[in-house]
Amino acid sequence: MIRILNLVVVGCLIVAAVSVYEVKYQSTYKAQAVARLNGEIRAEREKIATLNAERSRLATPERIQTLAERYLSMKALDVSRIDDFSALPEKAASAGDPLGDLIESLPGDGKKSRDALGSMIETLGASGPDPATTGSAGSGN
Repeated sequence: MIRILNLVVVGCLIVAAVSVYEVKYQSTYKAQAVARLNGEIRAEREKIATLNAERSRLATPERIQTLAERYLSMKALDVSRIDDFSALPEKAASAGDPLGDLIESLPGDGKKSRDALGSMIETLGASGPDPATTGSAGSGN
């Protein structure tokens, strides 16, 4: 009886050792995967920083002005051509209310007011008298 118990305990120890061995190697594999991903993230961040620095260098106003002068034959704006807002002409007066004019041109009697919402409410309210019962009330049978 003790011999069978010893064999069962040895078998359990072997199963436990294999389980621990498997968990150890799985955790090592996962740790290596995390380290590899962290390295990739670091490399991508370095690329982003490099691209941001390059974009900043390419977008400097001095460089853009030099390129504009070289390739587009553009020159700096003469200061004497800059004027004040007071020199601008006045804004043209509006001819009226275009939306109101459109509503007025709609067919119908000209006596109606221009209150479109009010006329809708009047139209909905003129549907007839209220029914004696509602849909939820039965005939009382």
